[in-house]
Amino acid sequence: MVQTKLFASITLLLLGGTAAFAGDVTVKISGFKNETGQALVYLWKAPGEGFPSKTEKAAVSKTVPIKGTSVTVVFSDVAPGSYAVSATHDENSNNKMDTGFMGKPKEGYAASNNPQNKLSAPSFDQCKVTVDAGGKTVEVDLRY
Repeated sequence: MVQTKLFASITLLLLGGTAAFAGDVTVKISGFKNETGQALVYLWKAPGEGFPSKTEKAAVSKTVPIKGTSVTVVFSDVAPGSYAVSATHDENSNNKMDTGFMGKPKEGYAASNNPQNKLSAPSFDQCKVTVDAGGKTVEVDLRY
């Protein structure tokens, strides 16, 4: 019995069974004020990894063109766990969020759970969403 379970587990791993435990994270971003530039969308795995400003530390990112006032991005085969999403309307296509005095964003931005922080960037815990094997849909609204 133990050998059968072990054999089944090894077979599942060899056949790529780990993908069966991963789901897609669909991010729906609304509120773009125009189609200028591009959308930068980031999926973050853990707190302390630079969320939300050190975008090079995000688990995965996508850059997509803007059509209309919303964008949908799909991150495929995401392992179950806690994640956060952040997005920027990169209006000048320089691949970063432009900021002004005291780091205040000059371009639209959003994060999962749509936190309403006015004086500081949101924390990972405020934006954390749980992804299970069935995946997750996250809806965020840009703020300018």
